[in-house]
Amino acid sequence: MNSRRPQATESHFLEWLRNGTYLSNQSQVLLMYGSFQMEMPSNSSASIAQWLRQVIAAHGVPSLMRIGPRSRPRVFRKDEFMQVLHSTAAA
Repeated sequence: MNSRRPQATESHFLEWLRNGTYLSNQSQVLLMYGSFQMEMPSNSSASIAQWLRQVIAAHGVPSLMRIGPRSRPRVFRKDEFMQVLHSTAAA
């Protein structure tokens, strides 16, 4: 059986941020810093964009971000996700 699982692409990521999407139980947002990681709780009352901005304001910009289904999250480098965050802030 060939089941296709959705992956977080840059366009999905941008859509989630623009639409104020909330994290589902099957998905993950994980920010990776040099000495620690911050994972968004699936029961968060904040949207993905709100949570990202709060954590970045408190801890600075992480080097990597994992986002998407827990089984196959997409990894974005700092330059990739910051470009997307800036484009949503301007919209």
